[in-house]
Amino acid sequence: MIAKQIYDAIQQIAPFDSAESWDNPGLLVGSPQAQADPLGLALDITPEVLALAKEKGIQTILTHHPVIFHPLKQVREDSPVFQLVQSGITVISAHTNLDRSPKLGTNRVLAERLGLWTGSLAPELEEMGVLGELPPCPVSALAQKAKEALGCASVNFYDAGIPCRRIAVVAGSGGSLLEEAAAAGADTLITGDVKQDVFVSAQWLGMNLLEVSHFDLENPVFSKLGPWLEDTLGIRTCLLSPKNPVQWI
Repeated sequence: MIAKQIYDAIQQIAPFDSAESWDNPGLLVGSPQAQADPLGLALDITPEVLALAKEKGIQTILTHHPVIFHPLKQVREDSPVFQLVQSGITVISAHTNLDRSPKLGTNRVLAERLGLWTGSLAPELEEMGVLGELPPCPVSALAQKAKEALGCASVNFYDAGIPCRRIAVVAGSGGSLLEEAAAAGADTLITGDVKQDVFVSAQWLGMNLLEVSHFDLENPVFSKLGPWLEDTLGIRTCLLSPKNPVQWI
C-alpha cells in the first residue's frame, strides 16, 4: 500500500477539489510512492505526533489540518516540513474537503457523536455544517452531553433562555456561520474558536451558542475514517493524536 492509494481513497469520499478556495489539502510533503501501511492519523503534525510516527515506523500520515497552509518563506531545521522530509515521512492532508464530506465528514461524525437526528441538510449549511434535531433540552444539559460525548475538559455556552431543539454543528471554527445557522432554523450552534463578538451576536439573535475546543470537535472523525480505510484498503491505521494536548484548570 502506498500514499497514492490513500490519496485516491480519500478522493472518493472527500474530493480534494471540493475544498474551500483558501484551503490547501492534498499530498503536501513526501512521495506518492511512500509506504502507507500502517497509516498514521492525526489532526495536526506536532512534535509528539512526529516522534510517535518515527517510533512506530510510520512512513505516511493523514492529517486533517494541512501541514503547509500559508506560503513558506523559509524551511528551517526546527520546522515541521524540514523534520518530516528529514525523517522520510509523507503527509496527506484532507481539510475542508473532509469537513463537507456527506459520508465520513467531520460534521457528520460530530453530529452522530452528539446523537443528532440529521435526516437532511439545510441548504444554508450543507457546505460546512450539519443541522440536526434532539428532543428539547436546556442548553446546560446539551453542554454536559457534548462534554461527555466528546471527552472534552470544558464547554463554554450562552443560554438564550430557550430549549435546544434544532442544532447546527460546525466542526472547527464556525462562528462566522451563526447567522446562516439561524436562517436555516437552528436555535442552537455548536462550534469552536468562538470570538467575543459572536457571543454578542448570539444574544441579539436569541440563539444558544456552545463553544467546544477545536481539537475535540474534529479529532472524532478518525474514529470513523480509520476503520473505513482499514476495511476499504485492508491496511492498519494508528491514531497518533488520541487526546487534546491543550489542558484546562
